[in-house]
Amino acid sequence: MHHASARTAITRILAGEGFGEQALALVHAACLSSIPGFDEALHDTMLARSLAMASDAAGETAGAPALAVPTTPEELCTRLAPAIAANPAQIGLQLACLHALAELWPHVASHERPRLLQRFLASAASRQAPTASMVTVAQLRNWARDLPTCSGDVRPSVASLKGLLNESQPNLAYRILAEHLGCEMDLATLSWVLGALGVQVLLQVRDPAGIAAMTLAGTVASERLTGLVPPEIHAALVSQLAHQLWWCRNRAGLPQIRGCLDTTQRPFAEAISSGDITGAQRAARAASTRPEGFWTATWEQLSAAINLDDRAWLRAVTIVTATAWRAGDAALAPDDAAAFGGVLADLRYHASELTPRALHALV
Repeated sequence: MHHASARTAITRILAGEGFGEQALALVHAACLSSIPGFDEALHDTMLARSLAMASDAAGETAGAPALAVPTTPEELCTRLAPAIAANPAQIGLQLACLHALAELWPHVASHERPRLLQRFLASAASRQAPTASMVTVAQLRNWARDLPTCSGDVRPSVASLKGLLNESQPNLAYRILAEHLGCEMDLATLSWVLGALGVQVLLQVRDPAGIAAMTLAGTVASERLTGLVPPEIHAALVSQLAHQLWWCRNRAGLPQIRGCLDTTQRPFAEAISSGDITGAQRAARAASTRPEGFWTATWEQLSAAINLDDRAWLRAVTIVTATAWRAGDAALAPDDAAAFGGVLADLRYHASELTPRALHALV
């Protein structure tokens, strides 16, 4: 992350009261330059759009940290992770914000750190979500007591975890996850596999409020926080994240994506602009075989998304960074590309229904 971009984000966050959606958008916009192939000419535009978002509200105040202020990202995450586990509402957003703060931390001046911590803690403590969408640490302990005695050292893979989404009850879904939480647990790989399951959810359902997309962002944050968060707390956070993923698929009431009879193969950018989710998914799969062209089209679509409202802009910049971080230096997985294209197409579809400002993005 550019130091100048980080300082811009920090100044804006400190001018507000909380650490939430705008803070996350600012950090993601600042991190775009680290993505291979990013068009640097767009950097200032993306950052300016995030600066224009409504300021984050805290909801309730939190006192200044009573203990010594952390000096490193490791100390920071060790301090804050238990606070997130204590309030797992919107756990995907909570983890994404923790990762964002850890990215900013080396750029924060010593005298600013107590105020930034105060804003983070106030927002983390006040987030709300449907009760069924979250699971407490106490509930996890109760579920763990009912588990059969086993080693719990199954290596994480899509094959070993895909049944999690199909279970009828959350405790049964946790039982599948728990098989991967033994002494030799691999939390980075486990987070990545949960991200793969999150991609499958986005391929199957429409996500008008961005719940599933933010859950996917949480899995990416969890993977990148490995080594910064103590393993025992991290395991609880991963369990809470897996529960939210299960809830998105089974209880959130997200509408199924309907297949389109028109199987015309359009260019990637055109398919997204049309608002046809299945068409955009097909086009994204095809475009992912040509990474340079795929990302060039992506930057064009992200540039058009600056005309969307704040929530839609956050979803757009978040799905771009999450997809790029999941790919890393490797080739982009076709399913990841398809989910990415579907989210952007869905944003365009809703933009055409909502406001004149959003409609302008389609022109």
